[in-house]
Amino acid sequence: MGTRSDFYIMDHDGSMEWIGSGFKDGSPVRLPISLIIQTNKLMFEEAVFDYLHKNNGIVKFDGKGWEWPWADSRMTDYTYIFHICTGKVLMCKAGSRPVDALKILQGMDMIGADVGIGTIKFPVMRKEAIETTEELLEDYGPKFTEVI
Repeated sequence: MGTRSDFYIMDHDGSMEWIGSGFKDGSPVRLPISLIIQTNKLMFEEAVFDYLHKNNGIVKFDGKGWEWPWADSRMTDYTYIFHICTGKVLMCKAGSRPVDALKILQGMDMIGADVGIGTIKFPVMRKEAIETTEELLEDYGPKFTEVI
């Protein structure tokens, strides 16, 4: 099984727009550095589209939808968010608090790279899967998504 990833844009009001997902190579060390270092929303989107197209991922703007059986990104291995307010790419590992993805690549630990915006409220992508997702998270927590 590959390392799954989701990609979003977070607006000034905290709302998020899903732009695509990848089925493999989703850890920060496997992503192109050009994606992690983006400080511009449009360039981030272009880097995500390029990465997902090359790796057979799904891109919302290609007319594809949410492929995961869970309701939101809390169970995805890695989630990357372009945060418009800070102009940085943030990363959440299995629903954890967001960290600066570039600082993680530079060797900083999760605490040092924390961006101080608290836990992310991901948009619900599959309403019918909310109950199952909540049960799995309660029973297994983030360990459910760890790649062995």
